[in-house]
Amino acid sequence: DATEEVARLTQEGLVAMDKENASFDVLVDDCALGEAYGITTPECLDAIRSTASLEGIFLDPVYSGKAMAGLISHTQQGLVGPDEIVVFVHTGGLPLLFAYADAFQS
Repeated sequence: DATEEVARLTQEGLVAMDKENASFDVLVDDCALGEAYGITTPECLDAIRSTASLEGIFLDPVYSGKAMAGLISHTQQGLVGPDEIVVFVHTGGLPLLFAYADAFQS
């Protein structure tokens, strides 16, 4: 189960930082998946553009762009509050932007 795996990895990270008593919540949600793996969504492309222009961070259109789209959606819906701490793990993927260049032409 993905939630259990993310919780396990989070706990390991907290132990490594001597913060093993810190509390945390894990939410695994596929709301931003779209039609299928590898197929971009308008929300994903918007999230990539926004994150690049506002933060100078480039996200890929397969994983991190969709994850950011989901995070943006959650904040807009009030599922993530303004006082909550969110850790967004960016795992790379910059080369994928070139493979999806046509999607950014609009």
